[in-house]
Amino acid sequence: VPDCNCAVIKVHNHNMTRLPIVVNLMTALRKVEVVNGPLRVLDDDFGSQAPTLSVLIMDFNRLKSFPDSISKMASLHTLYMGFNEIEYIPSGLWTLPELYDLDLQDNRIGTAFEEVRIGLPNLHHMHLSNNSIAKLPKAWVSPSLTMLHAGGNNISTIPHYFSSFTNLQLLYLSRNQLNSTSFEVGFDTLSVLDVRNNSLRSFPLWFGSVRFLYAAGNPICAGNSATSCAPQCSEYCNDYLLQNAGCDFECNSKVCNFDKGQCSL
Repeated sequence: VPDCNCAVIKVHNHNMTRLPIVVNLMTALRKVEVVNGPLRVLDDDFGSQAPTLSVLIMDFNRLKSFPDSISKMASLHTLYMGFNEIEYIPSGLWTLPELYDLDLQDNRIGTAFEEVRIGLPNLHHMHLSNNSIAKLPKAWVSPSLTMLHAGGNNISTIPHYFSSFTNLQLLYLSRNQLNSTSFEVGFDTLSVLDVRNNSLRSFPLWFGSVRFLYAAGNPICAGNSATSCAPQCSEYCNDYLLQNAGCDFECNSKVCNFDKGQCSL
């Protein structure tokens, strides 16, 4: 009997609104990459029969929710769902044991995110930019977290539990509602802190220990020539991202010289 069972599916610039049913039946899947198209729905049993599925990339589609089967993807390591219309997230996503890299930027997860309880023991990188999030969850346990992007939201308070993120090195909080009393905790591990375009009139003392501090667009920087107040090539990119290796989406623009030539035009 003819069979179709793939380890990798990669489709770019497609015209599907729904994946073929045969994809739900594949048991050998390890990576699924379907980007840049009108995909609206993932069936509730998508990936449920693929115990080794570890990479799921579905950026630039029109998805409004995750399939309930996401809770069963125990091997999932990398999950990119940026630039969709996601509002609903099953609670099981927040307990996946192997999830390392999570990108949910430019969706609609504001209220869906604010009341969750996060327990992701292996999470290292999380991208939440541009989701209209007003407050961070009440409970969040991610001891391995090293990088958090949460710019372009409405966050006004950084909760005390951030003190448990002892491996956090890069924190991006630009374009929020932060002021000088917003930080309930200080950090001694941060290498990069981006708090541009907030409402800071003074800096907490621990800001002085951050190697790369970006604060332009705050009241404290009015007429201030400090290095931390220097304007960057755009409100999304900063000098640290320009210096590192590889193409950073935030810097992939003409005004930033396409991440100094590291991004394809």
